[in-house]
Amino acid sequence: MNDWPGLLLRCDPAADGITNMRLDSEMLTRAEAGRAEIRIYSWDGPWVSLGTNQALLETHLPQVIRPTGGRAVLHGDDITVSIALPLETIGASSLQLRSIYRYMIEPLMDALRSCGLPVVSGEPQSGGNRVDCFASIGSFDLAVVGPNGDRQKVGGAALKTSRSAALLQVSILVLDSPAQGPFAARKVPPWNFEALSNALDRNWHRRETSD
Repeated sequence: MNDWPGLLLRCDPAADGITNMRLDSEMLTRAEAGRAEIRIYSWDGPWVSLGTNQALLETHLPQVIRPTGGRAVLHGDDITVSIALPLETIGASSLQLRSIYRYMIEPLMDALRSCGLPVVSGEPQSGGNRVDCFASIGSFDLAVVGPNGDRQKVGGAALKTSRSAALLQVSILVLDSPAQGPFAARKVPPWNFEALSNALDRNWHRRETSD
């Protein structure tokens, strides 16, 4: 595929959770009309985003429902990359979740590696609590491999598809986080997150010319 009508990559300023999720939902709507978009943004302080079918938590932290599924994510020490694409761009049906995910995540993984975060695909791990997304690793997540071979989760990903489009939301750690309520402490190796937008733009357009 090399048809990328009006591909837009934008870096938005920090915003509250309600605004961020509204903007991502609007991206999915535009993707259903044929628009491809990537949005990189941060959060204006601690927020918890909940998977679309997840119940509200008992916490003092502000909460918002994501358009995607999965477990709760504590934001504030991360950046989020949201990608919305028409399915005709991907060449897949809405039921081919793994194919859609791979197509959308691979340029992001390459960009993260070029920024000094050597991510690999997640390998499902048992255990972890049922609330915190970062308490365990799923096959759609991003991790780094430690010196002893253990995988440390540094990015949580969630995907939503409609009949004609897909939205991928990826929360990527940029700072260590202390434990808060049901959320465990998180650590991340230093990386040049300020260079991510340029690296991601290069990778997507490299795909555009090579597909």
